[in-house]
Amino acid sequence: MAALVVGAGQGIGLGFVKQLLEDNRVDRLYATYRNPDSELLTLGDPRLSCLPLDITDETQIATLITKIQAETSVLHWVINCVGVLHNDTMQPEKSLRHLNTDKLLHYFQVNSIGAVLLAKHVQPLLKHAIAPSSPPSPPK
Repeated sequence: MAALVVGAGQGIGLGFVKQLLEDNRVDRLYATYRNPDSELLTLGDPRLSCLPLDITDETQIATLITKIQAETSVLHWVINCVGVLHNDTMQPEKSLRHLNTDKLLHYFQVNSIGAVLLAKHVQPLLKHAIAPSSPPSPPK
């Protein structure tokens, strides 16, 4: 089974990677990150391929999928854990008067557009048949 976890550099995405690596059915795991200091890069498993990705850059998404397609023609799982609510320079708005166009555009670009562009490019890797008697079960 092959899987892709996007946004695996920390938090929920990193947790998915760790859980999937405990599953011996996973023979190939691709995981993306933004921060080169991520704990993800310290995980020493030969099944794991860590790839840098800015989800707001469609060219990077296309390049990522091309790299994966060079190694496999099928992905069984694609888990997107990318999202932003706040960071060092942005805080969640508490009222309408705190809304800011640039922040809203950034939220939309990361949380919505990136996911759709990922789906656009990953779709060919998801077009495959699974034997009816053995669909992959979700990780524990």
